[in-house]
Amino acid sequence: MKTLIMTAHYPLPECTGSDMRTMNFARYFKRHGVVDILCKKSDRCPASPGGSGFFRRGFYIDFTGNERRSFAGRVADKLVHLKSWATAHYTADSEREIRSIVEEGEYDVVLCRYLTQAYPLLRLSRRLRGTVILDVDDIVLDSVYDAETSHLTGLARIGVWFDRFTMARFYARCMHFGRTLFCSEGDRSKLARGRSAAHAHVVPNVCPEPAVPNDYRQDGFDRLDRLLFVGSLSYAPNAQGAAWFIEEILPVLTGEFPHLALVVAGRNPQRELIELIERTPQAELHADVPDLTPLYESCGAAVVPLRAGGGTRIKILEAGFMKRPVFSTAVGAYGLGLTEGEDVMHFEDAAGFLKQYQHVASDRKLYGRLAEGLSAKAEEYGVESFCRSMDRILAGISGVGAGDSFPVHCHRVPEVGGKLP
Repeated sequence: MKTLIMTAHYPLPECTGSDMRTMNFARYFKRHGVVDILCKKSDRCPASPGGSGFFRRGFYIDFTGNERRSFAGRVADKLVHLKSWATAHYTADSEREIRSIVEEGEYDVVLCRYLTQAYPLLRLSRRLRGTVILDVDDIVLDSVYDAETSHLTGLARIGVWFDRFTMARFYARCMHFGRTLFCSEGDRSKLARGRSAAHAHVVPNVCPEPAVPNDYRQDGFDRLDRLLFVGSLSYAPNAQGAAWFIEEILPVLTGEFPHLALVVAGRNPQRELIELIERTPQAELHADVPDLTPLYESCGAAVVPLRAGGGTRIKILEAGFMKRPVFSTAVGAYGLGLTEGEDVMHFEDAAGFLKQYQHVASDRKLYGRLAEGLSAKAEEYGVESFCRSMDRILAGISGVGAGDSFPVHCHRVPEVGGKLP
């Protein structure tokens, strides 16, 4: 089997949850044959076409180029070509180059890792569209969209409405590639309306169990005065969530617990967040750390204060493996099937967090049950579970081999307007 993985950026080294998911797919398909990669050209890409030796061949493309669009061209992009804010980054040249790679590569499987990367594939032939597995790991939920466009006023708000309309139609078209994959049942129910179970599948995020040293202190109850936030800080929902926690929740919490501190760890923190943490004595930043184990050991619990975002949070599974309870918003814990009070403690505001924290801090047995419950849940999201899910998907495809494609059906694009599906 020949597989092409199309993704946003080169996934090695595996620095983020997104990289982990990409490489889980890459390792899985490499068991069945050869794997090539197509991604945006960047400093992370290897100098040689074969990359690190893992991929047979690499295609590194300048997605954006220097193309300038007229006003009429931009209107046509939205109303005719269905290019929304989330997909407008492709130039005509990069689209043609991507389609040429797919058409000439004779791939049995083209795995597109992000919905927003799928635009050039819509213009493939029906047969080649049937070879595409689209991994919907990046639904632009209303909460994310609202956060990105809340500053716009006047006529710009009309543009936002058109953009939502365009994005909804684009999403509907993308549901009719050979297969569509989702991180959670919740994501599938949002987009795969009317899509048969044979073509829309849930393949959960997985977190490889970290190598924990033998002397790692499993019980962190006595270190509950230090809370840990982990996440890629160049990702807007993570940065916004950390800032919200520092500005709105931490002052209330430290009013009751003066010695409490928040530890923020992540890659590529933006200047605004760095300055905010520098102004906050109860917060400390650890940027681009090579190993999170010492930070987990020094902290008693993890916090996931996200108010926007899709997919599922690998950071919660990682905390489970590290035997640390998690305090999370509903958005942060979305899609993992966690039970309040058994696997996770939910909060949505400062008063709610303070109440949950006081509850856990006063009950060592509850702390232990939360840590054990989340650890057991994390075990369900191991690599073996991922492979079993993919095995079932491939088993449902009859005769996949050179020149074969997945069954694909052409459907009328439903009329979708206003809100995202």
